[in-house]
Amino acid sequence: MKLTIFILLLGVGNIYASSSYAQNTRLSLHLENSTVGQVFDQIQQQSEFIIFYKDNQININRKVNVNTENSSVDKILNQVLAGTDLTYHIFDRQIVIGPRDEVKPKNGNEEMQSPQPETKTKTITGKVNDVKGRPIPGVTIIVKGTTHGTITDADGNFSLTNVSVGSMLTFSFVGMKSVDVALNGKTSLDVVMKEEAVGLNEVVAVGYGVQKKVDVTGSLSTVDGDNIVKKPVAQVSNALQGVAPGITVTQSSGQPGADAGTIHIRGIGTVNTDNNTPDKNAPLVLVDGMEYNINDVDPNDIASISVLKDAAASSIYGVRAANGVILITTKRGKDNQIKVSYNGYVGVQKPTKLPNFVGAQDYMKLVNQLSLNSGGSAKFTDADIAAYNDPNRNKDQYPDVYWMDEILQGSGIQQQHSIAISGGSDKAKFRFSTNYLDQKGLVKKANFKRVTVRLNSDVTISDKLKFNADVSGNFSDRSEPQGNTGNTGDGIWFQFSQAIMSNPTLPVKYSDGTWGVARGDGNPVRLQSDGGSYKYNDDVFSGNFRLSYEILKGLELSGNAMVNYNVTNNTYNDKALTYVNFFTKNEIVKGSDQISKKNYGDFYYNLQSLLRYNVSVGKSNVGLLGGISKIDDNTNYLYGYRNNGSLNVLSELAGGDPASQKNNGYSYGYGLLSYFGRVNYSYNDKYLFEANIRRDGSSRFSKSNRWGTFPSFSAGWQLLKEPFMDGINFMSELKLRASWGQLGNQELGNYPYQSVMVLGYDYPFGGSLNPGARIETAANSNISWETTEMSDIGLDAMFMKGKMNFSFDYYVKNTNDILLQLPIPETVGQYAPYQNAGSVQNKGWEFSLGYKGAIQQKFKYNVQFNISDVKNKITDLKNADWESSNNDNVIQAYHVGEPIGAFYGYVCDGIFQSQDQIDNHATQPGNVAPGDLIYRDLSHDGKIDASDRTVIGSNIPRYTYGLNINAVYKNFDLSAFFQGVGKVDVTTVQSNRAPISQDGNFKKLHLDSWTPDNTSASFPRLTSYSHNYVSSSFWIKNGAYLRLKNLQVGYSLPKSFDRTVGIDRCRFYVSGQNLVTWSKLNKYGIDPENPDDSRYYPQVKVFSLGVNVDF
Repeated sequence: MKLTIFILLLGVGNIYASSSYAQNTRLSLHLENSTVGQVFDQIQQQSEFIIFYKDNQININRKVNVNTENSSVDKILNQVLAGTDLTYHIFDRQIVIGPRDEVKPKNGNEEMQSPQPETKTKTITGKVNDVKGRPIPGVTIIVKGTTHGTITDADGNFSLTNVSVGSMLTFSFVGMKSVDVALNGKTSLDVVMKEEAVGLNEVVAVGYGVQKKVDVTGSLSTVDGDNIVKKPVAQVSNALQGVAPGITVTQSSGQPGADAGTIHIRGIGTVNTDNNTPDKNAPLVLVDGMEYNINDVDPNDIASISVLKDAAASSIYGVRAANGVILITTKRGKDNQIKVSYNGYVGVQKPTKLPNFVGAQDYMKLVNQLSLNSGGSAKFTDADIAAYNDPNRNKDQYPDVYWMDEILQGSGIQQQHSIAISGGSDKAKFRFSTNYLDQKGLVKKANFKRVTVRLNSDVTISDKLKFNADVSGNFSDRSEPQGNTGNTGDGIWFQFSQAIMSNPTLPVKYSDGTWGVARGDGNPVRLQSDGGSYKYNDDVFSGNFRLSYEILKGLELSGNAMVNYNVTNNTYNDKALTYVNFFTKNEIVKGSDQISKKNYGDFYYNLQSLLRYNVSVGKSNVGLLGGISKIDDNTNYLYGYRNNGSLNVLSELAGGDPASQKNNGYSYGYGLLSYFGRVNYSYNDKYLFEANIRRDGSSRFSKSNRWGTFPSFSAGWQLLKEPFMDGINFMSELKLRASWGQLGNQELGNYPYQSVMVLGYDYPFGGSLNPGARIETAANSNISWETTEMSDIGLDAMFMKGKMNFSFDYYVKNTNDILLQLPIPETVGQYAPYQNAGSVQNKGWEFSLGYKGAIQQKFKYNVQFNISDVKNKITDLKNADWESSNNDNVIQAYHVGEPIGAFYGYVCDGIFQSQDQIDNHATQPGNVAPGDLIYRDLSHDGKIDASDRTVIGSNIPRYTYGLNINAVYKNFDLSAFFQGVGKVDVTTVQSNRAPISQDGNFKKLHLDSWTPDNTSASFPRLTSYSHNYVSSSFWIKNGAYLRLKNLQVGYSLPKSFDRTVGIDRCRFYVSGQNLVTWSKLNKYGIDPENPDDSRYYPQVKVFSLGVNVDF
């Protein structure tokens, strides 16, 4: 800051200065060949010091070198002023620099002082305008280094009293560049503020590169890495829930290690009828350009996420992009000193919802009611029921057990710790990070541990040649208690299945410590304690290496080599357990000793080369990209089994009986060769155009249909740059976008065009049986790609100098040539071959609106809201509509004109109240009686049968939305995230019907079952007959919900304290996940994200305490 000697003398002296701030403040400067002025700027930026000097006495352009770490300001100033006739004086947070004869310290080590007359203060007035001369109301004006300030009125005028004539004023306003003005004796100011290009210069990741967001003509959404870290989730996929329009994430389980979310972008585009193939509707996920599992990424490593939603944004990835693309960019080292950061939290998990089961006494009454309604007799006597009125009863004979509480005995502790080290120079930069996650389940033995490691390095070999190397590792271990013997992988399912089916009159343990056998398949609590376990080990090693060379200005050639090796080892250890009947002392053995192991090894590599050229000629900007890519992926599988071994000692195959051993193994793979290109053109930054094309050849199809071509075209128009938009001053951007393109889908299995041959059949030849094989599925070499065609029109806008942003998209997405197995005559003796036979349409819109503001710069906030809708329907099945069902009578339909997998069944018109009502209604199957459900006769033929079934609901979410609120007040910060679904149907038959049986359980809702004395009941009469439990609209409920997904409150220690202890930042926070849910399903004890609560691990809420530290 430049002031006269007179101002210097007025600003200091005649009192003793406090030296504590100067003594405690530590600074780190690394400046080579920098000016003195730049050194002063760095001192002021890293501290609360204000430096005063006179410009004709100091050569601020003199070059110096300052390389110091954690040093006092005295040491730095002594170094900078060495060899000059200048000295300095420190008065608290003010530093005065001048000639030695004008700024004199006292002898020795005493504090320097100068005489100071009374400080002169005045009233400062003025006006603040923008560059067009328009007044700006609400501008915050602060005397720098103080909290003294004011704001401009509606006409941009201001008046600020008691201001020292030597002060500097800071003018700030959201959406405008901050301005510092030195008074230099002035009392009247006219200040001009320029608009800050908020968002206009933002660069986002696109296919094979980056692009200025204002130039993007496709539909994409971006998510900042900070928004991901604020959600203490174990899987990154769940952090994307509700953050951007068009993205649907469903988390159906809270099980540690198996709690990943299912991601869909712009609906469900294809029919997945093969349970042995991965989700055919999952998006492509790329981490720094490499195909990767999104849940293997440390959330703390993420710099940003781009979600490519339309064909224009995605078609450069061709056959892998039909379901959208998620691009994750990880953090990299910077050209600065070594930085160390730590982020960690410890939390505890609790179920969001648990089934509301009745106690033993109500259970016995309901069993009697069910038995009598089914033509039987009462199972429990009045004396048995009355016994529960005695709190001192024999609890061995009359137990009352809530089995769900009994199995949820795990600690539920969840913790995550992440450390990152970064730094470098202009020649080489690096960032190393490691993360440790430990989730203890609500069920004992249901645990998950994961360690991730990542090293990103960037080396500038020469001005033209650069090298990047990224290596990462992910090592995880998941476990669960033993399940139903022989059904490997069902440990958690078995725990909850047994808990909901074991009634409260079955004891967990007797008074002598003997285990109760529970329901027929075993006691789930004992399986946690004494049973075996299932363990899943997964190790991933990845490398991404890139070399780029600038041939000419704007012309770059690069090559990438990406490799990924994934090894999975699963061990299933079952133990036989002996139960002793407490009353008869008879022994019962449940299960058998056995062990099996599965090993998967997958090696993936991707080699690609890119040539890009960017040139500007006049008002035209042209970008060209061409590339080639080769992918190869191979998987090997090996299985081994033995039983009757000493598994209590040795959990290895060698401990089993060799005579019982079994083994199996196979391998498969695929290859993909691709050529692709892109042209970008813009004229005067006003008219934008982009064209993409990709040609893919996949080994997953026959040679005659192996190649496919996928083009896209998009255009944009920056309307505000047109003359007819002059005078529209409340907007800073208004861009109209339109796109069309085609995409492909190759996630169809590795060999869908070939015959499936099955071994193990014996054929009689020559009077004996001979081993052989048969063709199980017929071949069809004519099948080809599923192709998605998408059209999109969108509008992007920014208002109020960047404080408000708005985006809207409308799209139509048609997927054709879906692979299906259409019916063929049974006389063929084979399963039907795959055919390109289906078509699906998704039509929808997306909307987002954001606002950020501040109140006197002390309170800053931003709010972001998004909502989207998609209508899904099947448009063609070649006249082969069909339905599928499971054991719980849930029927899902695949019918033209209806959503994929729509709920299908009878329309329920209430409950029969009398026999006359039954007699006058269409004939229903089963032993129908008053209290049973009424089904509508849609065919009007006087009987209820399959012809009366229709679509009764859809489980595809509509009107998905999210609201993100962030606020900062001084050192406090708050973030709240709400997420919800406006319309979705769920079936409750699994939850509300499945437990009912004479040895099962009942929920509290069953207490309101129909009886002659309770004819207005909400539930039909209890019966073992199945006709009330078939698929019908009675079981379909409104699954819409709003959930407070995350709430976090943080506090950052003052910077003065941070510097005292040698750190850059220290922040503590408390956080809650899945805290509150508003849903009509609450009364059923059902979580809307996991409506099938009858046999699966519940969704969880997490309460956490964490800390962020930067050194």
